[in-house]
Amino acid sequence: DDEACAAAEYPAACAGSCEQPDECNESCDVTKAHFTTSVSDDSGSSFPYFYSSTYGTDLYTKNEAIENIVIVSHGGARNGFEYMCYMQNSLLIQKYSSCQNTLVIAPQFYVCQTDTDDYCDDAATTGLDDDLSLQLDGSELYWKWNSGWMKGDSSTSDLDERISSFTVYDELLEHITDTSLWPNLKTVKMAGYSGGAQFVQRYMLGGAGHDALTKAGLDVDVFIGSPSSLAYFDDKRPVLDDCDEDIGYCDATTVAATSFSFATPSDDAVAACDDYNEWRYGVDELNTYMSAVDSIDDAIANFANKNITYFACSEDTCNESLFDETDGCWKDCDSSGMDEACQADLQGNCRYQRLHAWYQYVDDYFDGKHSQTILDVEVAHEGCRAWQSDIARPLLFGDCDSPYSASTTNVVA
Repeated sequence: DDEACAAAEYPAACAGSCEQPDECNESCDVTKAHFTTSVSDDSGSSFPYFYSSTYGTDLYTKNEAIENIVIVSHGGARNGFEYMCYMQNSLLIQKYSSCQNTLVIAPQFYVCQTDTDDYCDDAATTGLDDDLSLQLDGSELYWKWNSGWMKGDSSTSDLDERISSFTVYDELLEHITDTSLWPNLKTVKMAGYSGGAQFVQRYMLGGAGHDALTKAGLDVDVFIGSPSSLAYFDDKRPVLDDCDEDIGYCDATTVAATSFSFATPSDDAVAACDDYNEWRYGVDELNTYMSAVDSIDDAIANFANKNITYFACSEDTCNESLFDETDGCWKDCDSSGMDEACQADLQGNCRYQRLHAWYQYVDDYFDGKHSQTILDVEVAHEGCRAWQSDIARPLLFGDCDSPYSASTTNVVA
């Protein structure tokens, strides 16, 4: 293990400072591989994912050293390779002698946003080179819109066969239970940030993979960071106070101290946003995958039993469209692509408030009888800094085992 760490591209990070770096470590060597789904044989399209070229292996190579698998979901930017690096480098800050015991993988949901039903001819991705971008030869699954994969919709009809993004995860997690590949595997951790957090929260409600892992005797922990919106269980939403111009909207101290109440939105609010409770935001008008769930009531009840930690980013407090510049509550800020639709705004004025309100809703809905918690992380909408924070690392990887102290170790940004 020590030799592997010494050979790493960023050996200082591998030395494990045990402290959150001043600047986030975003770089690493990645390899793209492909997972065979139930539609791959008929469609010729497989599901891409990324792993560390230095530390990882693909999902078909036996590895007796692996005790922990971390699956990290990218956000709306669809930059799975970067999220793989965020999480891999978080591991390397936290671990030294046991850095080879954890496998980090980052599934990749590609999107091709075209205005017609024609076959995709533009990957519509930013900053990706040819090796990492969607391959346009039909060999890789992709979705038509970002909102589709985030809520379990089926892959594009451009390809010969379609598959729900939730079914992809069902099959991926079932594959992970194969003891011939990972005979010493003990824990699986699923993490999602931003759009990935939306995906993971909704998947935890309806997806079958979590139960497959627990039935195989594996411990499962889930981490959800700074989503734009969540799927509520009924038609109630948080009752939001009017903005106080003296402190503005989404003041972090005020939000954290607020005890939310929940009620059906007013008649005027419903008239202006009559689909606020449809799937993605609520459980009305479910899509094909969710409609096939045996009982949505049972799925909701089972949600309480899942070990979920919510990371609320206390500087993620912007909503550019909430007020105009003439309003006393307006502030000059960047929403970082936050969902500003009416359905999302009914859940809160910013991501930080939405997640705190959601956690209180869960606590209220289940009368305090659940396995979930919420923690504040002092970052803005920054997945890299969130996953490499002092809050997240111990929960993801356990106590730091580095023989090095922060004073003798520099983490390369």
